[in-house]
Amino acid sequence: MSRGTGFAGPQAGGPLGGQGVTRSARPWGPYMREFHHARLRRAPLSPCRQALRLRGGLMRYPPLTPVYCALFLLMGAGMSANFASKAYRASETLDWETGSAQILSSGVKPASDRQDDCYEPIATYSYKVQGRHFTGQNVRASDSCLSRSESEQFQAAFKKGDTVAVYYDPGYPSEAVLEPGKLSFNDWIQGIAGLVITVSALLMGIEVLRKR
Repeated sequence: MSRGTGFAGPQAGGPLGGQGVTRSARPWGPYMREFHHARLRRAPLSPCRQALRLRGGLMRYPPLTPVYCALFLLMGAGMSANFASKAYRASETLDWETGSAQILSSGVKPASDRQDDCYEPIATYSYKVQGRHFTGQNVRASDSCLSRSESEQFQAAFKKGDTVAVYYDPGYPSEAVLEPGKLSFNDWIQGIAGLVITVSALLMGIEVLRKR
């Protein structure tokens, strides 16, 4: 027998049936694993692990998950529908008649009820259609939320006293815009965000229904 902590050879009549115990066997291993598992059982679950707990090898979602999916689906669909409506109205102005208008006043104002980087364009202009005088205030087909750079470009393009192109509806000449077919950068962000939220909520809802 060697003087080390293990045995150099087999021991007759031992519990291992003649097989020697080496240092790599580590008989305390099962106890360490049990201690580690006990710590894991006592450790608090993170919010993500609480939302998606493993049970029987399958994901178990909280009971209100379908409600959350439905709410996000409605929110995303509403954002996408709003963007689609703005895009449709903007596309219609591309077919309107063109005339000349004089800028009476113009500027931008911060939108107090929206995010900080949001400015509403303001303009008043006069134009004539078939001898009739009209005054317009629409810059685009729908309300726009301009970024800081877009607001600076707008103020540089439409100054008081300038003569600019105006686009009016031939059937209703009182309806006119200065920038046809345009959507602001924030409108595009809203449209993309609505699409992402809608698709994500739809896929999550399908996954939840599959595992119920």
